Amino acid sequence: MEDTGVGIPPEQLNRIFGAFFQGDVSSTKRYSGTGLGLAISKRLVEIMGGSIWAESRPNVGSTFYFTARFGIGSESDIIADEPAGQHKPLTINPLRILLAEDDLLNQMLETTVLQCQGHTVTVANNGKEVLDLLNREIFDLILMDVSMPEMGGIEATREIRNSLSNNFDKNIKIIAQTAHAVKGDREKLLEAGMDGYISKPIDVDQLIEEIANIAPGFVNRQTSTGRQADKDTRNQSTGIDEGKHPVIDVDALRTRFYGQEDFFVQILSIFFEEFPKRMTAINTAIEVGDFAKLSLLAHSFKGVAATVCALEIAGCADRIYQAALENDLEGAKSQVKELNLALDRVRAISVEDLFSAMPTGSRS
Repeated sequence: MEDTGVGIPPEQLNRIFGAFFQGDVSSTKRYSGTGLGLAISKRLVEIMGGSIWAESRPNVGSTFYFTARFGIGSESDIIADEPAGQHKPLTINPLRILLAEDDLLNQMLETTVLQCQGHTVTVANNGKEVLDLLNREIFDLILMDVSMPEMGGIEATREIRNSLSNNFDKNIKIIAQTAHAVKGDREKLLEAGMDGYISKPIDVDQLIEEIANIAPGFVNRQTSTGRQADKDTRNQSTGIDEGKHPVIDVDALRTRFYGQEDFFVQILSIFFEEFPKRMTAINTAIEVGDFAKLSLLAHSFKGVAATVCALEIAGCADRIYQAALENDLEGAKSQVKELNLALDRVRAISVEDLFSAMPTGSRS
């Protein structure tokens, strides 16, 4: 991959693949990334038996290279058709999806889920980037996070709907995403111009059903009798308001990522590494009384934690978010104490320990 721009200074070139490294550390930087993008790329490339490196010239641009090793498939690897009489769910035709999401780990998680379904995904970090990409590329659908820096999802949607630009379809389908789902949210988001709404963490069945509702032309309609019954009776252990809140719900996580153990072991490793830095940012926002920043941090943290099925942590983050909305400093501090206890529990385990008790047949 090659780009043109500010480039990377030689003294930083060997450090850019480290977790949390950011080339711009000034207080006036425009973007809120956590510095995990290249570290995540490095881990994924290494999983595929390859390597990654970069060449760069300051004020000219950078070129990134990677290698990977893949096996050659055979007919035995092809999944057989379902037996006659079994109902197949609705499926979505491959779409060009613009994913508006500011958290790097969430970007990676959602991109992987969507690409597993055959979609092409382009990521925007905020509403301004959404508008810029719409003017340059063609998309079928936007998945729009509600809370983002610089320009949030609601403001971006209004800009799109009121646009006079001829470069894109201002009626493009937009599905809102939020980690904080409360009664009345759907109505507010639809009133702002969005077509649909799903809650985080992303659920493929919910996404398919929402797309079927707002854009039936995107959907392959197959027999789906019993789908709702199946949906209603499946394990709901990923809900953060129900039952016991484990540090990590491994069974739910494995189900969410289709048994791709190598992938979600890496995701969990990154989540564990990132946890202390997120805590530091939350504590700093509380110390200076920045409730707006605190709400964004907690909202993002909740989404990531719920996606990796860290339910106890997601619940704490949600309550911090609620306290921030109400300018409740003491309430936020109380929940941070709970979050710190959860952090202690996370520190006491390793990713490998989480999978050591899994039956061999359930692992990929």
